[in-house]
Amino acid sequence: AALGGFIFGLNLIIGVLSLRRTSALHHMVIMSFQPLAVLLIGVRFFGERPRLSVYVFAITAFGGVTLTLVAADASGVATASGNLFAILAMLLFTLYFAASKQARTRLDSPTYQLLLLFVAAGTVLPFLIATEAGLSVPSGNDWWLITAMALLPGTGHLLTNFAHGHVTLTQMSLISLLFTAVAPLYAWWLIGERIVSQQGVGMAVVLIALSFVFGIEAFQ
Repeated sequence: AALGGFIFGLNLIIGVLSLRRTSALHHMVIMSFQPLAVLLIGVRFFGERPRLSVYVFAITAFGGVTLTLVAADASGVATASGNLFAILAMLLFTLYFAASKQARTRLDSPTYQLLLLFVAAGTVLPFLIATEAGLSVPSGNDWWLITAMALLPGTGHLLTNFAHGHVTLTQMSLISLLFTAVAPLYAWWLIGERIVSQQGVGMAVVLIALSFVFGIEAFQ
């Protein structure tokens, strides 16, 4: 739990540094390669051997993600240092997946989630105090946003760590592609961004390809 929590906390720090130095689009494009890195780790270190057809549909799903990202708003400044931070964040998140998979062989998901969050908080807090001139106290509607951030993404991480005990890293890596593919839906829902036809096609390609992947896995 300590290793997973430390990597998770460090990933949060590096991710923020990346987004402050490069555009959200560049950050998302680089992070979209994380599922591929997770798939390779599953093959190399966890002895997973997906069928050839899984790779074919995985490549198709990556194509759908690329189509979705290309159609997104490319505004914002991109810098080399920001892109390097994004690459580092992608690698750290890959290691976090591997560490979580390993930890779930010894711990149940609620225990692991609790311990890793304590370690992650201990990793992030010194950085915040050193770089943000102390910690400000939230006020007003900020508390609602903080609560939503804790419950929604936090629950997602809990469910992900639960799933690590029941599915392969190959499956987890491909499921992660859905995050990038459906992100435009959240942008449309929360901030009113328009979904262009190219993004809709990209999301459909990802969903159809992953449906075939998990259909293949189910009949193995």
